[in-house]
Amino acid sequence: AALKVLARECQGQLSETFRDEGCLTAMLEHPGVIPVHDMGVDDQGQPFLAMKLVRGVTLSERIHALGENRLEPDSLTSLVEVHERVCDVLSYAHSQGVVHCDLKPDNIMLGEFGEVYLMDWGIARRTAGPDAADAEDDDEAGHTLVGTPGFMAPEQACNDEGSVGPSTDIFGLGGVLYHALTGQPPFRAPTLMAMIYQTTLCEPTPPEELLSDQNVEVPPALSRIAMRALSRRPEDRYADALEFKAELQRSLRVNA
Repeated sequence: AALKVLARECQGQLSETFRDEGCLTAMLEHPGVIPVHDMGVDDQGQPFLAMKLVRGVTLSERIHALGENRLEPDSLTSLVEVHERVCDVLSYAHSQGVVHCDLKPDNIMLGEFGEVYLMDWGIARRTAGPDAADAEDDDEAGHTLVGTPGFMAPEQACNDEGSVGPSTDIFGLGGVLYHALTGQPPFRAPTLMAMIYQTTLCEPTPPEELLSDQNVEVPPALSRIAMRALSRRPEDRYADALEFKAELQRSLRVNA
């Protein structure tokens, strides 16, 4: 098993959030979500989650290791298949009224035998069920910016909690695909505030333009999928994770 603990300097401030992560993750019974076996507080008063131990690499590490070879047909097919598996996890989570809210390559783990896990549900939101109303009250009280700069959706950057929902994860999927194609997140800036501003504008450079001077070819179909998912308005993105997955599958057939 793997033991996830809360840093001592964060105890008190984040203990409730840590507990919520354990409860929510344990609720999601899916092969793409790492099982939680136990949770509690140890003899030193340190909160912990006991989880299944997973050996492998993150998608970020895989993309970095591939380098420019990531756009070769076999590598690209493998990366797209990882995205399809993540779509399955999200489709299940959304059906349970849960939104991940932190899609990025570092939160996708690739196991030694083809397993694909969506990790770190620490800032996930309940959009349905008995706890959803309580979560909304907490958001109104705190208005804390949550998500990862460079990958978060505009509604997260604007603290528009009322607009955060499954489409927020579709945006995150687009950001992960964009990173797989270009080797970098959709938004980059020298400061946090500049990155947040870029996110609110939501005008990422199309992958083929970003790589125009590198003598590599970005599959147009995959670029279009990423850019649609990265639309500023939620209603302009894919309707759900399964539609995103279907588009990925069509792109593979076109390039076969």
